Amino acid sequence: MATSSGQSCLATKHPEMVANLMRSSATAMIAAALMASTPASAQDAPVAAEGSFANPAIPDRPMYRFWNNGGMMTPTSITEQVAQIRSSGAGGFEANQLSGVPSVSKVPGYDPQRHGFGTPEWTRAWTQLFKAGKAQGLRVDQIYTPGWSAGIQGLSPDAPGTAKEITFGSVFVNGGESYEGVVPEAKLPAGVTKRTLLGVVAYRCDSNCEAGSKSPPMLDASTALDRTASVKDGRIRFAAPAGPGRYVLVASWMNGTGQVIELAQTPTPSYMVDHFASSGAQAIVDYWETKVLNPELRQAFRDSGGSLFFDSFELNRHGEEVRHWTDNFLSEFRKRRGYSLVPYLAAISNSSNPMFEFSNGVGTRIREDYRQTLSELFVGNHILPLKQWAHSYGMTLRAQGYAGWGPTAVNNSDAAAAIDIPEQEANNRSKPMFSTDASDAWRQVVSANAQMGRTIVSSEMGTFGRTDGLSRVSLVMRMNEVIGLGMNKVVYHGWPDQTPGGSSRWPGYMPFGNAVGDNYGVQIPTFADDVTINYYVARLQTVLRRGELRNEIAMYWGGPDEARYGDLGLERSGYTYGFMSDALMAHPSAKIVDGRLTNMGYKAFVLDAQGSGIPMNLASARRLLSWARSGFPIFVIGELPARVSGYHPADDAALRKVVAALFAQKSVTRVADRAGVVNALKAAGIGSAASYDAKPLVTLHRQSEDSDYYYLFNAAADRTKAAVTLEGKGLPYRYDAWTGQVRPISLFTRTDNGVKIEVDLASGDSTLIAITPGNQDTPKPVCKTAAVSTNADELLSLDGGDPVLRDTAAGRYVTTLADGRQVSSEIAAVGARKTPASWTLQVTSWQAGAGVNDIAKVALTPINLTPGADGKLPDWQHVPGLENKSGTSTYKASVDIGSGWTGGTRAYLDLGAFYGTAQVSVNGKRLPPIDQADVSRIDLGGYLRTGVNDLQVHIATPIYNAAYKTKSPYGLVGPVTVIPYGQVTVPMGCAGN
Repeated sequence: MATSSGQSCLATKHPEMVANLMRSSATAMIAAALMASTPASAQDAPVAAEGSFANPAIPDRPMYRFWNNGGMMTPTSITEQVAQIRSSGAGGFEANQLSGVPSVSKVPGYDPQRHGFGTPEWTRAWTQLFKAGKAQGLRVDQIYTPGWSAGIQGLSPDAPGTAKEITFGSVFVNGGESYEGVVPEAKLPAGVTKRTLLGVVAYRCDSNCEAGSKSPPMLDASTALDRTASVKDGRIRFAAPAGPGRYVLVASWMNGTGQVIELAQTPTPSYMVDHFASSGAQAIVDYWETKVLNPELRQAFRDSGGSLFFDSFELNRHGEEVRHWTDNFLSEFRKRRGYSLVPYLAAISNSSNPMFEFSNGVGTRIREDYRQTLSELFVGNHILPLKQWAHSYGMTLRAQGYAGWGPTAVNNSDAAAAIDIPEQEANNRSKPMFSTDASDAWRQVVSANAQMGRTIVSSEMGTFGRTDGLSRVSLVMRMNEVIGLGMNKVVYHGWPDQTPGGSSRWPGYMPFGNAVGDNYGVQIPTFADDVTINYYVARLQTVLRRGELRNEIAMYWGGPDEARYGDLGLERSGYTYGFMSDALMAHPSAKIVDGRLTNMGYKAFVLDAQGSGIPMNLASARRLLSWARSGFPIFVIGELPARVSGYHPADDAALRKVVAALFAQKSVTRVADRAGVVNALKAAGIGSAASYDAKPLVTLHRQSEDSDYYYLFNAAADRTKAAVTLEGKGLPYRYDAWTGQVRPISLFTRTDNGVKIEVDLASGDSTLIAITPGNQDTPKPVCKTAAVSTNADELLSLDGGDPVLRDTAAGRYVTTLADGRQVSSEIAAVGARKTPASWTLQVTSWQAGAGVNDIAKVALTPINLTPGADGKLPDWQHVPGLENKSGTSTYKASVDIGSGWTGGTRAYLDLGAFYGTAQVSVNGKRLPPIDQADVSRIDLGGYLRTGVNDLQVHIATPIYNAAYKTKSPYGLVGPVTVIPYGQVTVPMGCAGN
């Protein structure tokens, strides 16, 4: 456990507090978390009912991946850590054993023979972990085998159920010459002792036939000669036809991959299971049922309300492609694709770089069929059986149905459609702070999930971090973006187990060290602010699970791996879109009702010949033609391929006829390139529910019975202001997920089918808006009219009654109302901007205590800081003595604002730059949680007084500078500016005045 002076400490409400001997109960922490997430003006009022937007229900809150050490956990460590997770504002955790990461971390107290998966101690600890979660009211998920990808003990790499691959041996023979000898073969992987011959086929080699060629030998598939039947006692004789040609004899073998799941840390080796055979999934189930589960743990599973989870299936070796295979692949291929694969085995590959290639595009087409068959087998033989097993315990299957290391065969859409809760990763890596890898991959998974009638898509959040000291700000921006792409279940990566014995160095067990965005838990200085972030996320998740997803555009994606559209035109005009695979097009849910396709309400279908992953199959082309004949709008970008997907040349002519008929339909529009799609849609009268002109915004739209919810994210590197038109019935309301407040938007223009409002978002920030006649969150309307324009900075509805007008400059302002009236308002005076001339910095250093899990919180000598000529303060790398410090801190300054101005002593606070997490107090009173992505307009209204005011900025840092000497910049930099504003009430005749 993280401790202070040897005593256990869950957390403290105030990050600057020196908690040398404090021990907080989980109940007290929960209360503190609720108070910290409630606006100061409401902190004396009753806490909002659980399940409301202000206080989300536990199932709607984010979760942590709990990296634990299996049977090494003790009853005490389990109880205390689960209580800490509950106190963080989370809704649950994923039980995920991770006892060290090779070359990064080791767990000195962990003994696989005693604590590993399948041991009695492991079952005891897992049972206690599930029960502790249940006692705290938390959801408990669990990974299906330790480490990833899936591996199971007790199986030989040669046996059915373990991963298999196809390998090749070959020998070249000149025309007119012969080969007689052993059937050529490749070297077996370590630990593998058996191989099975799949076929021996001879081909004429047309080019790249010499040793050392950088390109694969080009073979003529039409010359294939199957010599398998001539193999006797492991030997073969082949006589090449006479002539100048060169031939190659290719032997194809199936053997085990021999891949061991090192991260599993099991008593005996866990060999990777076969993800394409039912025997692989059955091996997982059988091991659990016979070696792990007892009646008590089975009941704990049933009580958990959670999910069985599997991580991304990384089936390739590092830096080396595995050509996946399974015992009955040849028969499954013939059944599904309609022809024998034996004559074409030589060109098998997951990538476009096979060992041998066939001329005339035959190899490409063969590989399309190979990958499609693997994808179908993965869904049918791995996902579905495991989902059925999870359902037998009342659990769901949450899973990452994709691969991240090397080429993959799996169609991500089809995998997501089969999983109860599909999951994606949100990596930081070296990308811009708010730029998610492959945004369309999120849309692909989200839309497949929604088409199946499901709501929740999760994210493994923050798997790789930045080294710029902005971990939590980066995290918030990252979450803001992926929420805009449809994610509504955060699973943080992750919370490390602090059971004694987990680490030999301070600050305790952190399996990935500082290679992830940050670790989570009470041993991290940002813990108190993590509570407010968790409530922020939970509020967004609460709303963005309501109703159904709405998209305007369906796009075809037929290939494996991630969908890619590659153009921002749709996104930056407000259009929302998803993807449909061949399987989703054929699904019963792919119906057109009242001119809309699927339950998402697609208005049009886009077939992007420039990048749809693969040519379309004949059945999908015919289905698309039937939609076009019914009048459904189809847009085709570029020239369609003249062939079907896969090696089915007999269907090519039929496809061309279907395409010709498709282009003859009035509902079909041809577009030269992606840049012309938006104009083509608008010319056809197909608009978007949210619209704006070429703004770098990402839009999400969900619709319930009483509300249209819009989430807008600013993907630009700079602040973005935009006029946004939103469809919906009723009035617009803005949801503040940081404070839990919902307020009417006072300034808007009514349109024919919605409203037009102004949005102003900082880089990486977002806003949530509802258009509704009234729902469970919104206050009762009090105004009979609305304002349509004002020349002031802001017009806000605060606590009912007439709105208030604000501006940072004195002057007369005119507000135009929807009924045509104009209201003139005067702000007679506004105070001058203030920048504190000096600061005092009080740091509480979080540093090594008596043991590796102990944190000593030491108050350092206060430091006086003077801003530079640019108004900025030095970060901790430029403050002597703080270079290797982490912890909590308070920057204190005094600001004399004088006697006040129009509206009292109101002002905004602009913090400028900061590194860590930030909160603000004025005159000893803590403000409501601030938006970590936008600290430029923190409202100090109601907190300032005339004369001198005490300003405190609380900064909590990552632990890395102290723990790993990372030398990242921490602290408040600024420049910090107090920006007075005048405020007057605009008389609009609203009730309550």
